[in-house]
Amino acid sequence: MKNIYDLREDFKQVEDVLLRESLSEEDVLDGLEPMDLDLKVALTHHAYDRMYNTYGRDTTWAEVESLIEEKSDKLFDVRSGDEFILLSEDEKLALVCEMHQQEGMTILVLITVIQKIYKSQQGEYLNKKVYVNRQSSMVY
Repeated sequence: MKNIYDLREDFKQVEDVLLRESLSEEDVLDGLEPMDLDLKVALTHHAYDRMYNTYGRDTTWAEVESLIEEKSDKLFDVRSGDEFILLSEDEKLALVCEMHQQEGMTILVLITVIQKIYKSQQGEYLNKKVYVNRQSSMVY
């Protein structure tokens, strides 16, 4: 990945997501305030095509945003330059990401989206568990 990005030129879509840290009851009693993370989620052209233009892999922005919010507490500890995978609890959606800091912004670069949808013999659309064939030291 690059050191400096032009968000308008280098990515197909950029969305703003505001995350708030979850604190334990003990932390709240100690007077700690939750941290906020103003995140720019930048979809690469590849991720965008996988989400919207690939049959059997349709993924909505709402699904992506929901997974990011679900795993938000983990994102507060990710360092700039780290590649990681966000995996849904049911293991049916995976986001391959890289965290990037630039000019005071925190950018989550969405490298690819992995989801498999198939049509059953009864005509229902179902999701398969995904297999992530990528070497990443962090899976959340």
